[in-house]
Amino acid sequence: PLVLFPAFRLQDRMMKKTLGEKAWVKVHENIERERKIREYMEAHGGQRPPDPFFTKHLKKVCGCFFSKQREIKMDDIKKGQDLAKEKMRRNEAAKKAMGVKVEGK
Repeated sequence: PLVLFPAFRLQDRMMKKTLGEKAWVKVHENIERERKIREYMEAHGGQRPPDPFFTKHLKKVCGCFFSKQREIKMDDIKKGQDLAKEKMRRNEAAKKAMGVKVEGK
C-alpha cells in the first residue's frame, strides 16, 4: 500500500498529462462496456445484447448517430506501440551514425 503509492501517483500524473482525466474515464467505461457485451454474447450464443429503451427509440428517429459503434482493438494499439518503438530506435541509430549525442544516454 504505502510502498506502491509513488507508482500510483506516477500513473495518475501520466494519465492526466497524456489524454486528461475525462478521456481516461471514458476509455475505462468503453473497456467495461465491451467486456459486458462480450460476456453477454458468450452466454447467449453470439447474440448481441438488446439496446436500452431510449437508444432503441433514438435509433428510429435519427439512426445516423448510431451507424457504427467503435471498439477498442488492443492488438492495433500494440502494433502502433511497436512501430513507434522501432521508429525511435531507427532515429537514435541515425543520430549515432551522424555523431549527434542521443538524449538520455
